[in-house]
Amino acid sequence: MPATIRVWNVEATYERGIWRSTDDPLQALLQSFVDPREALAGPDAEARHAAWVAARLGGTLLRHDGSPDALRPTSISAPPAEAAPARSPGSGLGRLLRRLLTSS
Repeated sequence: MPATIRVWNVEATYERGIWRSTDDPLQALLQSFVDPREALAGPDAEARHAAWVAARLGGTLLRHDGSPDALRPTSISAPPAEAAPARSPGSGLGRLLRRLLTSS
């Protein structure tokens, strides 16, 4: 279900991982916050993501009738999706280069 926010007196709608707005710079900014994993996060992921972005930018979440919805105070320091999986020790480019240099 699409979620609508109002940021800087401009309304934007988030649906299926895409932000739509009449203000192109705002739309680009909002689109930069999208996490591709959100599409698989469940039925209320759009509303959670829109609420997080609205809180992060100082905007308001709008109900379907257009009235503002009170945002719960949340920590806006971390995105709603889970953190990236922990890397195993010794993985990465350094390990690859060591393996290539020692294999000859």
